[in-house]
Amino acid sequence: MKFNSSLRMHSYTGRMMFLSIRMVNQIMLLLVMVRMVVLSIRMVGYLVWTAGSNKYCSEDWTLELCWTIRMIFRMIKLSLPSLRLLYLQEERFASRMTARIIRMQWFWEYDYPTKGVERSVILGTDEVSRMQRRLGRMSRMLFLPVGVRTRLLVTSADVLHAFSLPECNVKVDAVPGRLNSRMLFLSRPGFFYGQCSELCGRMMTFIPILVIGLPVEFF
Repeated sequence: MKFNSSLRMHSYTGRMMFLSIRMVNQIMLLLVMVRMVVLSIRMVGYLVWTAGSNKYCSEDWTLELCWTIRMIFRMIKLSLPSLRLLYLQEERFASRMTARIIRMQWFWEYDYPTKGVERSVILGTDEVSRMQRRLGRMSRMLFLPVGVRTRLLVTSADVLHAFSLPECNVKVDAVPGRLNSRMLFLSRPGFFYGQCSELCGRMMTFIPILVIGLPVEFF
């Protein structure tokens, strides 16, 4: 498992995660720039106010119009990356593999096209080695191919749940009687940990997710 040496965070995978992080960085940089511009305007306004000529600023509609138009363009620049990500998340391409995921209290069921149904429950403390994560090791893992698109079909058999993989930028609600779909693309092999991100009961934190990315030759 790779870690970021400075922040001690898991390394991400997939194009969507890369675009999401880049969008956040751009938004933060833009917000810093907006903050600097606002502070500069306030300083100039204070100097003009103390000089006794504030009426030219408060009554100048051309200056107010320029400020408004500038902020409109700023908001458009902030919204374009989000709209692009929403467009890329749509299922516009054919998938190489489809995996059906069923959430129950308190385990996961993975339905493969070739392996059939496998039930995944958490392992006890005595069954987990020292090198493995506590509350992160499951009896069955979800094996997905690397370098191809995989379609995830997520549903629930009892209450509301959520299939969440933060490293892959995936979060799908598991709703009883409804089948939600999401496309997943793993760009590298490895272990990817997730969890149920819905308040579904007292044992919510004891049902993690472990996805293993393998080369497509294994499928």
